[in-house]
Amino acid sequence: MTTQNIDVKFKWNIAPIQWIKNNITKNESSVTHMAVTWHKLYFDFVPFDNGDLAKNIAITVKNGNNASIAHTMPYAHWVYDGTKRNKGIYKKRFHPLASKEWDKAAKAAGRDKKLLEEMKKYIKGK
Repeated sequence: MTTQNIDVKFKWNIAPIQWIKNNITKNESSVTHMAVTWHKLYFDFVPFDNGDLAKNIAITVKNGNNASIAHTMPYAHWVYDGTKRNKGIYKKRFHPLASKEWDKAAKAAGRDKKLLEEMKKYIKGK
């Protein structure tokens, strides 16, 4: 019997984010890790006076693959959307990048790409 070498070529047709979504978002600990990592990446965009708003969060995972990060201070929604109490004034003494809709601001600054990098490291380490 003779053996033959075969060259196999393939092209990755799935985007890395989709691959991560398909593979690691199937278990709750991976999804929680993604949420914790995302919070760390956008933390500098959260207005910061004494730190309560930025630090007090609750991460909820639904259906094993959907995570949400809630800032639990009662005034969080006012600060997030820039209405009522603060009238769009963000304290930047400790967080110069602070803004309303801090997750969107972090994404616009490229922090979502850092999330992808962190998730690749996480996958390699698993």
